[in-house]
Amino acid sequence: MPPPDLILHNGKIITLDQSSKIVQAISVRAGQVVAVGDDAALLKEAAPTTQLIDLAGRSVLPGFFDAHPHADREGLKARGGIPIAGLHSVADLVDVVKRAAQTTAAGEWIVLMPMGEPPHEYISRPEQLIEGRFPTRHDFDAVAPDHAVYIRAVWGWWSRRPFPSVANSLALRRAGVTRDTPAPHNVEIVKDARGEPTSVFLEKNFVPVLEYTLLRDLPRFKYSDRVESVRLGARAYVAAGTTSLYEGHGLTPTVIRAYRENAERGALPLRMHTPVSMPSAAFDDKRLLDLFYHYAGVAGGRGRGDDFLRVEGINLGGHADGTVADIIAAGYPYDQWAGHFYQAMTQERFVKLGIEAARLGLRVNCVVSRDLEYALTAYEAIDKEVRIRDRRWVVIHVNQASDAQIRRMKALGVIATVVPGFFGWRAIATASISSAKRAFPSDACSMAACRLRSRPMECPIRCCGRRGRRSPAGTMTVSGNSETVG
Repeated sequence: MPPPDLILHNGKIITLDQSSKIVQAISVRAGQVVAVGDDAALLKEAAPTTQLIDLAGRSVLPGFFDAHPHADREGLKARGGIPIAGLHSVADLVDVVKRAAQTTAAGEWIVLMPMGEPPHEYISRPEQLIEGRFPTRHDFDAVAPDHAVYIRAVWGWWSRRPFPSVANSLALRRAGVTRDTPAPHNVEIVKDARGEPTSVFLEKNFVPVLEYTLLRDLPRFKYSDRVESVRLGARAYVAAGTTSLYEGHGLTPTVIRAYRENAERGALPLRMHTPVSMPSAAFDDKRLLDLFYHYAGVAGGRGRGDDFLRVEGINLGGHADGTVADIIAAGYPYDQWAGHFYQAMTQERFVKLGIEAARLGLRVNCVVSRDLEYALTAYEAIDKEVRIRDRRWVVIHVNQASDAQIRRMKALGVIATVVPGFFGWRAIATASISSAKRAFPSDACSMAACRLRSRPMECPIRCCGRRGRRSPAGTMTVSGNSETVG
């Protein structure tokens, strides 16, 4: 047997096997972990060509499996406009616009990223700025009268409602916004004492609709932005110790293509396993069924791809705001920040389409959020027509579940992805611990032997976690979980 290429020794190797043992050393050959154990046992297998790294007592642990990553969206934060993180005054924001106007051709857009700081310290209230107010069109008109200026709103789950965005006068004129313009769904057009728009918009939709309605003239993300966002997002996740991703929402074909291009260039340093996001709000049933038939050949069964990029199954949709879905569907195929199509459908429609997906061998993912019963009842109805119990269908965004629902999930053989960190953040954001107390009971689910995947520790990727299977270096497998891997 050839000698190992790499040995990490004199450390704490956290194996996370069934006994949770900690050993001193780990050896790697051809990108795969081949052994863990004592220093002496592994070092004697070294050859002159083996790279030896003395950990000096430092720890090595398995890579994180993130079952709700949106990694491309993380990368888009570097492509969405001029960054203004860390600026907390109107004066500073005006100065950024002034400098941008000096290097931007007249008539062009000057687009800024949202106010505040990532990941969750974005500005939602005027008192968070030194002047105690949001900037207005008058502030930006003074330094960029010949440019359309816009500060973007955040993707809603990054912050607290409302989500402010700001335009200048030229941007308002291009958008056709006057004192008589009706506000889009769940959006407030802030007005002054005379009833004129101040150019501040306060959005309450978690999925923002302004760039699909009044601000549809705003420059949109290009395909090159998508490709770069995947590269940047993957780098950010790897830097945090994440090595495998499962994108339960699914990805649009455009974003899947961006992942593929990065993989082909050697710029995808982690695994991505994703279903295809279905445009169920934009397409009627006939067009969707046509898509099912097309995708069954490449995304049906175990899907297509390799250990680093695999496309399997579809995300059909689920419980969501139907009005928002209709607004965004009108802009198909643009997906703005999302990376997936926004979906909302009745349970009756979900069952009808789900039956056809099951007949074609497509693994279905369903967005649950706060209505697990929607998904469970739909899956049970589909299972009566076409057995899905061995197909490992997925429910994502599972925020709350009763003991009885967990038992039903086990009976259906579904995978549940949950976001534990979300509950703590929402408790802080809402100044209440009620959401955290109602969090999905992962311990109970594990005890019930329900297949559970959570963010950021685990994900339903079929190629990882099989007992006895060797894993690429840096992505050590939890070897005792063969029954619970998707």
